[in-house]
Amino acid sequence: MDHPLPPGYVSALRFRRLTQYYDAVVGSTARERTFKRALVAQARIAAAKARNVDITLTLDQGFSFSLPYASASFNRVLSSLFFHHLSLTDKQRTANEVFRVLKPGGEFHVADWGRRTNLLMRGLFL
Repeated sequence: MDHPLPPGYVSALRFRRLTQYYDAVVGSTARERTFKRALVAQARIAAAKARNVDITLTLDQGFSFSLPYASASFNRVLSSLFFHHLSLTDKQRTANEVFRVLKPGGEFHVADWGRRTNLLMRGLFL
């Protein structure tokens, strides 16, 4: 089901028609695999155990600032290369939703681009 894009949404690679190429571009220009492994390790997710049991996986679609889950549903929430696509307002709304769905003592782990600190990095980012 397609959702209408909210005002201020920033498509991958800045243009919606280029979004289909985002994974290939990021995979070839960034150390995506390295930092995603670090993100999973940091969150202490036991993938080996998950492979050894019969787990049903459900994929849900929605917006980060309106999550379709009950409050206090998750022990951990992970975000990878996502927050830079949001407006400041939607970043705040998303953070509120993440903390709503986290159980008390839950953890929020984020891997994303940092602020570009020099002219070369700003140019490469564009």
